[in-house]
Amino acid sequence: REPLHILGNATLHSDAAGDVERIDFIFSDITERKRAERALRESEEKFRTITENINVGIYRNTPGPEGRFLEANPAIVAIFGYDSREEFIAVPVSELYHDPDRRQMFNGKMLRAGFVQNEEILLKRKDGSPFWGAVTAVAIKDENGAVKYYDGVIEDISEGKRARQALVESEEKFRTLADQSPNMIFINKGGRVVYANPQCEKIMGYTREEFCSPEFNFLSIISPECQHIVKESFAEHTQGMDVPPYEYTLITKKGDRISAILASKIIEYEGKQAILGTVTDISARKQAEQERQMNLERLQKLLEGIINTMSVMVETRDRYTAGHQRRVAVLAREIALKMNLPEEKIKAIYMTALIHDIGKIAIPAEILSKPTKLNEVEYSIIKTHPQVGYDILKGIEFPWPIADLVLKHHERIDGSGYPQGLSGDEIPLEVRILSVADVVEAMTFHRPYRAALGTGKALEEITQNKNKRYDPEVVKICLQVFYDHNFGWEQ
Repeated sequence: REPLHILGNATLHSDAAGDVERIDFIFSDITERKRAERALRESEEKFRTITENINVGIYRNTPGPEGRFLEANPAIVAIFGYDSREEFIAVPVSELYHDPDRRQMFNGKMLRAGFVQNEEILLKRKDGSPFWGAVTAVAIKDENGAVKYYDGVIEDISEGKRARQALVESEEKFRTLADQSPNMIFINKGGRVVYANPQCEKIMGYTREEFCSPEFNFLSIISPECQHIVKESFAEHTQGMDVPPYEYTLITKKGDRISAILASKIIEYEGKQAILGTVTDISARKQAEQERQMNLERLQKLLEGIINTMSVMVETRDRYTAGHQRRVAVLAREIALKMNLPEEKIKAIYMTALIHDIGKIAIPAEILSKPTKLNEVEYSIIKTHPQVGYDILKGIEFPWPIADLVLKHHERIDGSGYPQGLSGDEIPLEVRILSVADVVEAMTFHRPYRAALGTGKALEEITQNKNKRYDPEVVKICLQVFYDHNFGWEQ
């Protein structure tokens, strides 16, 4: 319970002899006054605490050209670079202006208006270095309207001033670069285009005023099939996410379609988040790529025609092995498909298989068609055909390593093959597939020196020699091709 504060006054009354006759007391309740005085003290203490600790300079100074400081908090002393309050208030106010003319303008404004708000003034520190301060001040007047003093606050805004100046310079550089850029550059803020460089006008056919109109719908210049991509990327940007560059199609004012790449990033523009976009017209490049692809396809068909011609040439010379290369190619391709190899690797296997025995054109016909077992000399001549095939093909720039694969198609994983005696992983996977298909076909069909052994015998051979002469994984897939997928030979 709060105590009462009582103010008492006593009056002493005496008789003729001077003796105290009575005492009159008057008591007043001053609890409210005491409460108000305490609140005022607390308020003053809070104000003093804030003033002493705030990082904004607070001052009081007398008016006129010879104005002097009456009050100064620690922050203003530090801002101007003085060592103590006493040192600071001893300095005339006029000494703190970097530009005397600016001081006269400021004083005149204070006299006319009685206050200033966030007035930016170039001031001077103790060491003479200039800095920008934002001053807010008000004139305190007496009952006659005369100015008693000025109360004000000063904030050092040098860093902010430099940052704003740097931002202005940066924006000027950006606009200079953007206006001269060969690419389309735009800024989208809140779903609206707020900047578009001259290339946007030149390529798209819209004026800058049209682009930046509040009614302009930027999605209208994007092809319908690409609008969802743009919407998704903008949504990701608004969530603070980076979006990698992507291709899309634009529609000009005339209705022409343009293939382009959009690279975008989040920026701050005029104090708010915006999206800066750089659009590169790749229509010419796309056209060149399409033509290059068509030329490549034509070249590939030409090479395939050459390979097929070579295959026919070999098989025409050796009537007993007619169709051998083609059947090996079909089986090898089937194995490669079941192994889920890349398309280009499958193509390389198939094309190599079609001419893997091209080197046999250098083998005498009587050896190729000899109806009996070859002797050691004849067999050594036969074994030269991979190297001969390599020598024939190495000068042709195929899109696949055909010459190298032809050279190695008789290598075996245990090192027993020829001509290099390679083993294990030294032998490319394409060759390991090709060698299995070659053996299976050779044993299945008729040869001059023996009758056909059949598919069963051929599969028995590769099964018994997997991990020795043939790659076990290739053998497993080959067996699946025959047993699980009902592979049938093309005749």
